[in-house]
Amino acid sequence: MPIAVSAAANSLRHGSNTFLMANILRPLAAKKSFFLQITASGALAGTSDILCQKLVEKRETINFKRAAGFAAIVSFCIAPLTYKWYQIIEKTIPAVGPKWKFGLKRVLMDQALGAPFFSSLILFNLNMIETRNVQTAVSKTADIVPTVLATNYKFWPFIQMANLTIVPIQFRVVMVQFCSIFWNMYISYMQHNTSKEKIDIIEVSD
Repeated sequence: MPIAVSAAANSLRHGSNTFLMANILRPLAAKKSFFLQITASGALAGTSDILCQKLVEKRETINFKRAAGFAAIVSFCIAPLTYKWYQIIEKTIPAVGPKWKFGLKRVLMDQALGAPFFSSLILFNLNMIETRNVQTAVSKTADIVPTVLATNYKFWPFIQMANLTIVPIQFRVVMVQFCSIFWNMYISYMQHNTSKEKIDIIEVSD
């Protein structure tokens, strides 16, 4: 009998230790996931800008300062907010019922609210870095956003349908940034070349 009691006590002690360890490791794992996602997102964004410069703009020399600025915006601003945004979507529209049904609701929420916000935010930040003037940055962003959003709705709803239903929440930001390699090339091109085209038109008219 004493042996049985001792074994039970050891089992309870082991169980409580395991529970305590799990409680300690869970937030650490969450923090690791968060920092991993924002770091990976920044690296992928910088890569996409370099690819844009070489493959789309056909630059002979790479502007690493521009690529670093793009990476910093995504890593320190866009990725953390996106991470939180996916948590909000997850809580607002839980995974209950058929995947296509809650997935469609999540995509509608993301594209109706998230897409305009994040597109405007990233373009505004890029324009602020380039112009260092709030009024000019707002004006340039307002000019570009409608075109960017129109293209967004042809591309992102299909990716987000899979991302918001199949991909685990801790990997969704990285998944989006991986798919964003080509999208960010487009964003970078629009941001840096739309203004240039406008300047050329003004010079010709003068």
